[in-house]
Amino acid sequence: MNNTYSGLIALSTNDSIGHYWFKSFTQLKKRFTRLYLQIHLFTSSVRIAIIDDDLNVLEEVDRLLSEINEVEIVGQANNALSGIKLVRDTNPDIVITDVQMPGGDGFEMIELLSDFPLKVIFMSGYTKNLIPSFRFQPLGFLFKPIVREELEEILSNFSSDLAKEN
Repeated sequence: MNNTYSGLIALSTNDSIGHYWFKSFTQLKKRFTRLYLQIHLFTSSVRIAIIDDDLNVLEEVDRLLSEINEVEIVGQANNALSGIKLVRDTNPDIVITDVQMPGGDGFEMIELLSDFPLKVIFMSGYTKNLIPSFRFQPLGFLFKPIVREELEEILSNFSSDLAKEN
């Protein structure tokens, strides 16, 4: 099966219509990551739990996620122990968690949740946490402050993998 597409896409905003040529679906994905994410999360919402001890980060990630269609935020927690309870109670598809938190770190929390079929995105303000996160095969790693495009790219890659499985 040939997975190469080409064509014209027309996007409408409140005040204008834009036309864009694309040579492949990959090119379309790169140019319109957010649109791609919204198209490929068509069967059901991706359920996401956010865990961080910094209230400002929780609010910012919540705000960024709420702007993406087909994403359901199942809850927030401000430490590892309440994060474990949140995951056990809500069974999210993805956990976005800080690495360093009171009451246990994000790595310990994910180890304790190994019986749950979830994907993880780690967040940290420290580069030293990047390499240790690899053992959990995360969907991605976000450095603080969180950059919207990086979050969208990670979720887009997740939706692409999900679409390939189905």
